[in-house]
Amino acid sequence: MEGIGFQNGQIPKGIRMMEWIVRNCRKSDSLAVRGPATLLFPDAFFETFYSMPEFGAGSMKRPLFSLSFDCDFRADNEALPQLIEVLSSYEVKCDFAAIGKWVEEYPRAYSKVLDSGHDLINHTYTHPNNEELSPGRYFKDLSTQEKREEIVKCHEAVRKELGYEMKGYRTPHFGVQWTHDVYGILEGIGYKFSSSVIASKAEKFVPYWVGQIIEFPVSICPKHPFSTFDSYHVVRAGKHTAEEFLGIFRLMMEKCKKESLFVNLYFDPQDVASLREFGHMLEALHESKVEMLRLGQVAGRLGEFLG
Repeated sequence: MEGIGFQNGQIPKGIRMMEWIVRNCRKSDSLAVRGPATLLFPDAFFETFYSMPEFGAGSMKRPLFSLSFDCDFRADNEALPQLIEVLSSYEVKCDFAAIGKWVEEYPRAYSKVLDSGHDLINHTYTHPNNEELSPGRYFKDLSTQEKREEIVKCHEAVRKELGYEMKGYRTPHFGVQWTHDVYGILEGIGYKFSSSVIASKAEKFVPYWVGQIIEFPVSICPKHPFSTFDSYHVVRAGKHTAEEFLGIFRLMMEKCKKESLFVNLYFDPQDVASLREFGHMLEALHESKVEMLRLGQVAGRLGEFLG
């Protein structure tokens, strides 16, 4: 906490208490813990978490932003052409988490994703648990061999349909389905990175190494610190209005730039392809002048960003 400017070098008790709460409660799945934190002091939780050096505060040499899209459902795949047009109009390049079975069904849409300068990351072959593709089958409950088969089969489907070799991965419904054994699987097939952990539950909120794999934590919502700042909880779950969604995005961009943070967001194509505020978000990103890179680009240049 050096450099904050507290009188006599003393940290106020309230801040020390919030640090204790963040340090000891951030990984909790208990509603008794998450509920009060979300209702009573979400802003304080967010601000404190992103100010603690033990979780990465002060370790980025300059601000960095990454945006990805999870193409989980048929509606997401059908929204891809419109989304690609929106992104192209703002000259924005992103990552798309692709499910092997959908790539086989929508090869032309994913060819357009690649032709437009975006990257694909592995999102398994059937996305357990996905009610359209793999209902009642949970990724976290699969054996390590079954998880490997899901990941490898997706990789092979993308290579066969598109001639593209993926190097990154995202766990299906990673907030509740992530398991540590995926890192060994990814190392074994030659992958470079993962983006599968919510920042509040990750080792850090900046990129960090797990063996030979770089983990890129997904940023949390300032108003819901145990959830990611994603489009689902705005558009379909209704936790924010579209205007609030835009406002929070601008707040995150300002904080990213001011404090040299790593902000890593993901949205769903069906939610944002026709959302007016999404275009305003891309304008706000441009105005912020925060550097935006795809995750594979960051993985290849990580030393430029981490102190």
